[in-house]
Amino acid sequence: MPPSEALLKSVQDTKATYRQLGNSGLRVSVPIFGCMSFGDPQWQPWVIDEEAALPLLEAAYKMGVNTWDTANMYSNGKSEEIIGKALEKYNIPATRWSS
Repeated sequence: MPPSEALLKSVQDTKATYRQLGNSGLRVSVPIFGCMSFGDPQWQPWVIDEEAALPLLEAAYKMGVNTWDTANMYSNGKSEEIIGKALEKYNIPATRWSS
């Protein structure tokens, strides 16, 4: 079984729980989905491309994961672009910080 299929099955077999994030009023999922491995495989050999990453993000969301960790340095910003595409493609609401 390819690694992405094994990860997808693992996500499908799990439901997220939630915790309050400080005094922010936000409830974040446990686990938080780390997205450092999404992007351009030319950046690092262990990175998976958009085609492999999108189904994982969809499955995680369907299992209740509402918090994804990313940074603009992951694959030179490509990870964040993939997350943006997932939000749009799967109609996932983005929570915004407010004061």
